[in-house]
Amino acid sequence: MKIAVMGAGGVGGYFGAKLARAGEDVTFIARGAHLAALRSGGLRVEGHEDRFALPRVQATDDPAQVGPVELVLLAIKAYDLDATIPRMRPLVGPGTAILPLLNGADIAERVGAVLGAEHVLGGVALISARIAEPGLIRQMGPLNKIVFGELSGEVTPRCEAIRAALEHAHISTELSRQIRTEIWKKFFFITAAGGVC
Repeated sequence: MKIAVMGAGGVGGYFGAKLARAGEDVTFIARGAHLAALRSGGLRVEGHEDRFALPRVQATDDPAQVGPVELVLLAIKAYDLDATIPRMRPLVGPGTAILPLLNGADIAERVGAVLGAEHVLGGVALISARIAEPGLIRQMGPLNKIVFGELSGEVTPRCEAIRAALEHAHISTELSRQIRTEIWKKFFFITAAGGVC
């Protein structure tokens, strides 16, 4: 599967690295010192259960260099979303699925309003990970899961194909018929936890 990871920080870097290690055609879209490290030395992952290194990865700061893909893992911070969505246009072809993994209750709608609702899935990332230093992703704790699905609740062939790729990469995966509920559950958790912190 041809995959673009839009935002190669903790979440995108971790899941993208696992997909690349499993043999998927992954390109990381990053910036700054992290991008320079990916280009020069690849990507290292220090996970809760495993550690591995990818000496060579595909990385760029320009989505136009990648072109249309089958799957976009959208893993930026929500405050960058409005600026990022138009930059994703070169990644989106007729069959592209966009899987948002950032926090927020209206992310899919905001992406779909610009790039086409038919391309957008609902998604939740259950993981704690960060860039420990350029080129190094550190994942903390046992959570390592993606919950996703069609916003309509259907189980479609594209969702089955994405689930197969994630599971082959040893990513804990749940294909949900009620992804809107899962998104709101994560949003309520983040809201409560953020207020306390």
